[in-house]
Amino acid sequence: IEADPAAHIRLSGRSGVFIDGTIRAPAGKIDVLLAGNSAGQKQTVQSIQSRIWLGPNSRLLAPGAEKIDPVNNLGLRIGEVLDAGQVNIAAEYGSVLGARSAEINVDAVSSRLDLQNNGIRTSREVGGAAGEINFTAAESFAYSGKLSAQSVLDQPGGRLSFNLDPTNRGAEAPDTAPNAINLFYHGEFTAVMDDYSGTLPGTAGTVGPDLLGHAYIPVSQVASGGFDALDVRVRDSRPTAGSVSPDTTDSLPVVEFTRDTTLQLDRRLTLDAAVIRIDGDHDVMLDAPYIALGSTNNRPLEGSIPETREESPGIYIDNTAVLTLTPTSGPGSLRVEADLVELVGEMVTQG
Repeated sequence: IEADPAAHIRLSGRSGVFIDGTIRAPAGKIDVLLAGNSAGQKQTVQSIQSRIWLGPNSRLLAPGAEKIDPVNNLGLRIGEVLDAGQVNIAAEYGSVLGARSAEINVDAVSSRLDLQNNGIRTSREVGGAAGEINFTAAESFAYSGKLSAQSVLDQPGGRLSFNLDPTNRGAEAPDTAPNAINLFYHGEFTAVMDDYSGTLPGTAGTVGPDLLGHAYIPVSQVASGGFDALDVRVRDSRPTAGSVSPDTTDSLPVVEFTRDTTLQLDRRLTLDAAVIRIDGDHDVMLDAPYIALGSTNNRPLEGSIPETREESPGIYIDNTAVLTLTPTSGPGSLRVEADLVELVGEMVTQG
């Protein structure tokens, strides 16, 4: 699919969206959406295994573009350079998965234009800004392909965001009846700050326990892709977005580091979760002009009373205990360097 500059392309599916070709909208917007038309439609076995799959030949391209006047009689290059666009991949239920050779590109471009200043026309290289790539998933996220938002000249680099949010998937709290079968994943929802190293299930394989409840953030792509802003947001599992309490006592939103990690951004870094954890003896370095840590959820976890608790694997009972966020010590090291560090809402560190 090839669109004109600044076009908007939207692909939407109810049971799955599989892309294995090229979609190009220079300086435009590409939306890929997996969404049902009712909560009842979402609460099925199929919805748990639904997915947006970006195959090995998929290319979602919204780079910058130039618009040049084609009828100039003097041979002058008169026009403008358009900023790169947006690519938004959102699964309100199910997962977002991308093959190793897939590509999403919102690179900036530059062009030599003949500009007029005080009646004098001069030739100058003009650049636009890089664009945005935004991912949202309810069950899991793992993308192994290439992400690129390279800047040009002195223009800003691109923005990359990940949102692991199960509140739109239409899942009720676990059934506490004897011998009840609970289809949906319940428990911690974790953004793992590391590339996914497992085998992706493709279009028809089972999204297994190593993926469910996890978003694997491809940190190797942040620097190589030219991004200068990274936003990671995680939400706990609740029956609806407006529910006062999470559905289980262990339904916590977590950002987790599992190896030595350095994240350096030229503009912004936000880790929007109630728990920031280092799993093991690892050194984590965060460096950006602005860094925000902590949950922006306006319905706090601390002091809430989750609906259920897991008494034994797969068996849930009604809960009356108050949830407490517990910080823990460990061998890990977290270092934050910024012109401004903002601690937002509730947050504990672990490890």
